[in-house]
Amino acid sequence: MTEFGFWPVLAVVALVGLTSLYQRIYRAAQPLRLHLAAVGEAFLAREDVSERSRKHVRYMLDHAFRSRGELIFGFFAVPVVAALTIFRMRVIAQYVDTDLRNPEVKAHEDAIVRLHDRITLANHPILAPLLELEILLFMPLAVLIRGAVKGRVPAGTDRNMVMNIIEERAQTMSAPSWMRHAA
Repeated sequence: MTEFGFWPVLAVVALVGLTSLYQRIYRAAQPLRLHLAAVGEAFLAREDVSERSRKHVRYMLDHAFRSRGELIFGFFAVPVVAALTIFRMRVIAQYVDTDLRNPEVKAHEDAIVRLHDRITLANHPILAPLLELEILLFMPLAVLIRGAVKGRVPAGTDRNMVMNIIEERAQTMSAPSWMRHAA
């Protein structure tokens, strides 16, 4: 014990403590997941919801427990989205939310997105903040560079657009090949 000191003991104690903390956070998020299911199903039952919004909410309901793959994919996608924002905005313009819809429906969907974000944070307390930090670092810089190069700032280039791209691309990549070809 004298050769290594107390570092191995501290590492084990930290690992056990962090694992215990993660389990407590994961269990504490269960009521949020149940609330997301109820609110999401109520949203999908509405008649005045666009197909794009339905697809987005279904995705969030399907990934309330497992979104690690999407978060990891996001680490690689954010720099690509930032580069596309600078050089090829028309490629990502389809992901900008331009739906003119009932403000009540938009508020309802935004509440579901915020709830899903809280669940994702509880499920992945390290990956989710790191991805948010990456978006925070890359996207404003990309918008500023685009503004300096092109003379105008692109509309709708915010966190929600980036997350929509990540979710849609990750959903397409994780779907079985027969589903990708059917769409």
